[in-house]
Amino acid sequence: MVKDGKGGYNCKHKSELKTKLNSEWDAKIVSSNKEHEMDLEWKPTDLNKDGQKVELGIEAKCQPIPNTWSGELQLKAGGFELGPIKPWTTVSEPT
Repeated sequence: MVKDGKGGYNCKHKSELKTKLNSEWDAKIVSSNKEHEMDLEWKPTDLNKDGQKVELGIEAKCQPIPNTWSGELQLKAGGFELGPIKPWTTVSEPT
């Protein structure tokens, strides 16, 4: 509870849960009074070998009061050595 500046109080909360679902999936869920957010990250074992790295990220947000939502899908690939550099390619699609 926090003071609202008008002599009253507001009840606010924020809960966060992070977990490793299995060897390839990570998840994070955040919930508060104003919005809810979910992040999933997938690092497939079969595509992450011999110096190559591939990651897929999914993010979703929802704000119940104005009834809005957004999301983003992101694919990253690279990480292999190309001489003195390590190139990465990132493709993302926001909504």
